[in-house]
Amino acid sequence: MKSVSFKSLPEYYEKEYDGRKPNTIRAVDYETDGRFHALKEWSETGELGHICIINSETKDAFMREITDISYWGEFVIISWRHEG
Repeated sequence: MKSVSFKSLPEYYEKEYDGRKPNTIRAVDYETDGRFHALKEWSETGELGHICIINSETKDAFMREITDISYWGEFVIISWRHEG
């Protein structure tokens, strides 16, 4: 299964985990971060992978199926299907 992982601050992690906020926005960095190359490829092919969100303090994590990858200027918005 193809996936990318991102850390999330605890106050966002809880909302992402319970479905109130089923997305994340990140500044794109193609030069030093391969995750953004994968996301770009997935958005171009339509073959979306999964995202793993990790609580930056507790290290708890969850995995979700990505449903959309959108670009807004120098940012990428990654949305996923809430399960639960």
